[in-house]
Order: sequence, then C-alpha cells, then structure tokens
Amino acid sequence: MRRISRSMSISLQLTRHSVMTVYHLVKNAGNEARQKLLSMPLISVLFNLLSCFDEPFKFELGLPISSIIMKSSQSLHQDECGSMSGAHLTHTSSPQSMILSTNKMSISNQNWFFESVKANQFVSTSLYEETDEKVDGWYFEVVIHTKGIMQIGWANEECHFNARKGIGVGDTSNSCGFDGTRCKVWSGPSVDVAMENDYGLDLGRLVTY
Repeated sequence: MRRISRSMSISLQLTRHSVMTVYHLVKNAGNEARQKLLSMPLISVLFNLLSCFDEPFKFELGLPISSIIMKSSQSLHQDECGSMSGAHLTHTSSPQSMILSTNKMSISNQNWFFESVKANQFVSTSLYEETDEKVDGWYFEVVIHTKGIMQIGWANEECHFNARKGIGVGDTSNSCGFDGTRCKVWSGPSVDVAMENDYGLDLGRLVTY
C-alpha cells in the first residue's frame, strides 16, 4: 500500500509539472504554435485529467487547465477577440510562477514564497478634475478561494514588489494592504482590524482620501 501511495504521489507531481509546462507554453505561444496545439489531442487529455483525479488535484490545477483550454480554443485573431475592458489583473506584472485565468479575473500562486500582481486600473483625484463629479474614495472587491496569508490593497508607482524579500502590497509606505489572516492593515507599520479571512469570503475594501 505504501509503494502504491508513493507511486501515485510521484505521478501526481509529474502531472502537475506537465500541466504547468503546457500552461506557460500556451501563455507565451504565438498564433502558429496555438494552431498546432489545436491539432493535437491536448484539450481532450487535459479535460479528462479533471475527471480522473480527486478534489484536491482539481482544486490545485483546475485554474491552469481551464486557462489552457480557453486560450487554445479562443479565436486567434485579435480583431475577433476584441480588447478587454474594465478592471482586471495584468500579465505584465504577473510572475512566471503565477497562474492567471483567461479572463484575467482569477490568479493562483504555485510557489512556496509570496508573489504579487497588479491590476490595470489606477485611481487619482486628477481623473475627475474636468468634471463636476465629486469622488470621496474608491472601492474594490475580491473573492478568496484559498486559506493562507494574503495581503490585498492599493499601491502607487513607487511601490516595487520583491518576492524573495517578502515585499508585497502593504509592506512599504507606498502601498496599503489588508491582511485578513493576521487581521491587520499594513502600510509599512500595521494597524489591527477585527475581520478574519476565510475560504469563500467576499472581501471588499474602501479607500478614501
């Protein structure tokens, strides 16, 4: 039984690394490479993987597999795909270890150390200088799908993330981050708050000035 369990563990690790390799290949591939992927039985293999393994495996690799399927199946012509509007996470600020969904609304970190990613929208009072609209603050909302330490918040252009040094949003005075696990708001020094993160939490943050 122990030998079977160990063999299964090795198989899962190999499958995990294979899926991650394919994800990054599709993520950085050009149109010609994606067309070749479409001519292979890759999509059906990935789809069957999700039905062959248990829930922990599906939870861990469901996002990269769904992203591979969507990226490989979507139109290869930019004029047909159209440009993405509205707030979303950006590929340019996403480290290679992070898995970004096709609609750029979900992200997963596959590394053991902390990683950070930015969204495409910025906020500033200067956006409303030529209008009569008065804005007292900005609000964003996220849904947390996993447990563990996460800091979510705002950062300006002077905030530079460094995963190996553990510097993310809220760890410098150029950013402000909410930490629902340790119940703190960070902007360099921390401030205690009363709410704690949990799986499935619909978390909203309001920033005023």
